[in-house]
Amino acid sequence: MALVSSSKYIKHEDLVNGDTNEFEDKILTIKDVTQESFTQDNGKVEDKWVVSFEEEGYQPLVCNKTNLDMCIALLGRQNDNWPGKQITLYADLNIMFGTKQVGGVRVKAVSKKANGKKKKRANTASL
Repeated sequence: MALVSSSKYIKHEDLVNGDTNEFEDKILTIKDVTQESFTQDNGKVEDKWVVSFEEEGYQPLVCNKTNLDMCIALLGRQNDNWPGKQITLYADLNIMFGTKQVGGVRVKAVSKKANGKKKKRANTASL
């Protein structure tokens, strides 16, 4: 179940099933890969790759280094070839920003056993 997010980009909270209040892995099909400029808190501008999805209701994913490295490992270095391929997004509650645990979205391969089944994890973390 896709949730309507108030954010322009997907967040780990968007991976919660509203009916069960559990995090669910989401298998999504890449629609497009673009590069966007982001201004950091310190004023520095940084270009990042942004992956948008074919499935309705899912915001684009801004690829940090970890997620970009995983996409490259799974899909190849040429991101022009990524559209039409699938990845799995999942919530990782252990992601840190400095000394603060903030949680975030991670990328992994689509399980060969997925067949429409989604792995569920309880939404019990306190962030």
